[in-house]
Amino acid sequence: MAELVSTPTLAVGRFFSWWGGELAALVPAALRQSLVRRPQLRVLQFTATELSFADYRGKQTRELGRISLAELENDSNPAIVAQAKRQSRKAAKTAILLPSEQALYKMLTLPVMAGSDLRDALAFQIDRQTPFSPDDVYFDYRVRERDNDAKRLSIELVVAPRTVVERAVNTARRLGFDPAAVGVGEINGEDPFELDLLPRSMANRRRNFRPLFALLVIAALLGGAWTVAQAALDRKESAANALSEQVNLARQRADKLQALKDERDALILEGQFLTRRKGEAPKPVLFVEELTRVLPDHTWLFHLQQDGTRLRLSGYTSDASSLIGLIGELPMFSDPKFGSPVTHDPRREKDRFNIVVELKSDTSETATNAAEPAQ
Repeated sequence: MAELVSTPTLAVGRFFSWWGGELAALVPAALRQSLVRRPQLRVLQFTATELSFADYRGKQTRELGRISLAELENDSNPAIVAQAKRQSRKAAKTAILLPSEQALYKMLTLPVMAGSDLRDALAFQIDRQTPFSPDDVYFDYRVRERDNDAKRLSIELVVAPRTVVERAVNTARRLGFDPAAVGVGEINGEDPFELDLLPRSMANRRRNFRPLFALLVIAALLGGAWTVAQAALDRKESAANALSEQVNLARQRADKLQALKDERDALILEGQFLTRRKGEAPKPVLFVEELTRVLPDHTWLFHLQQDGTRLRLSGYTSDASSLIGLIGELPMFSDPKFGSPVTHDPRREKDRFNIVVELKSDTSETATNAAEPAQ
């Protein structure tokens, strides 16, 4: 039920956000900057030895107090925390700021690609560009420059160990704060939370429902006025409708019977279509059987995904270049190619590969015929 409520709420919020942005673009830049009210943040800034509290809005910072981490371990509810909460009640949200030495910045150059593919590509680059594996870190990025002629992106990447981020978030929650962002660096004029290391799975963002409530009240008032006007019109039309209702009753019965017949025929055709498509659809067990037969012993897969007529294979091997030829010889596959650059995993002493192949339309029949002689 919560998902049914949050989905239209999110859509309405995105519409008003877009509408407000279009209207704001019509206002001169100097006047717009003077009218914009920057959101206030309650910032929990961690260092190696202490935790400080501050209110932050735009370029203005007001320190609320600080406490050493050693003292915080001995006192689960220090007075400085209660004081910081009292002095920053108007803060829109709480954010955590980690020191720069606990994160790693990298500037990368990658081909132009979509947002979801770009994040996946960066995840593959973490093994190569940092001493961490993707499962051990949280990361975020922003595009610094786009060269459309060369089709290249200049990307700023920030990476922090999961243990560092989760320890800071758990400390904040233990003190009664609900962090909505995790930034890295110092508050020195530039927004340190533009790159947010807090994953959505750990965030507990509260939404402001006041604009939606006002919209619902206006809609209810308009609906009530329309109901009153419609009721008056319905009373005048009720007499004429009563006369034609008896004539239409027999016609409705005949139409209903015909509709039931049409629905029955449609269901029969739909069942036949689904049965035929199910028989024609390629079976994943055939893919696995054929791949097991041709892949060498030094190769293994950890991910196999089918998307329509496309199959994605990910795994490790000692000779990635030979896999394209081996997979291309299978009668059920066509056009095998690497979906991303091959990377070397020094821990496993294997090449990590990602291959995309197209499934032929006659995959089921071909694989069945190929499997019979093997049996």
